[in-house]
Amino acid sequence: MKVARTFSGEFWRGLLAVLALLAFCFFVLSNAKAAEAHEVSHGWRQHRHYHHVHHTRHHHRVSHRRWRVKDARKYRAIFEEWDSAPRSNILADARRYLGMGNVTNSHRAWCADFVNFILRKTGHVTSGSGLAASLVRVGRRVSHPEPGDIAVLRGHVTFFAGWGGRGFLGLGGNQGGGRVTLSSYPLSRVVAFVRPR
Repeated sequence: MKVARTFSGEFWRGLLAVLALLAFCFFVLSNAKAAEAHEVSHGWRQHRHYHHVHHTRHHHRVSHRRWRVKDARKYRAIFEEWDSAPRSNILADARRYLGMGNVTNSHRAWCADFVNFILRKTGHVTSGSGLAASLVRVGRRVSHPEPGDIAVLRGHVTFFAGWGGRGFLGLGGNQGGGRVTLSSYPLSRVVAFVRPR
């Protein structure tokens, strides 16, 4: 009789406690997975929307992120490399505009306008055109770019700022949501690296 009472009382209370704990864990995990799935889905929708709008308005697609002050710490070594680069004046001047919007006042896709803007300010030859491909005319092509050289891509142009990311880092305008940013580009998009005159 005592065994039966123990079994029917303490056993069932213990079993109910275990089941309640399992139900709670299942509830927490289910909510976490649902939240994660929502975040991934929401992020992917934003990613697709951003790339669609960016491609339509600015004629090039690239994954990059908006410049933040904390990035200065991450890229400190690259900045130090710029200071000793042969064309350090180009990068030093372009770097002043990091995080800013359209500083060229152009009403078109302004990546080429920004490169020409910096070249003009630093006393280099400009292309006189708003087309990215026109920047191949402002110097000689090189196979081993150095910081401050120009990277002419398909549908975009930027200054070569060093190796990293998905291939190399470009410092240019009309990047990162229409701003001057340091962004990563794959080598597969490169048409030519150009050393400005």
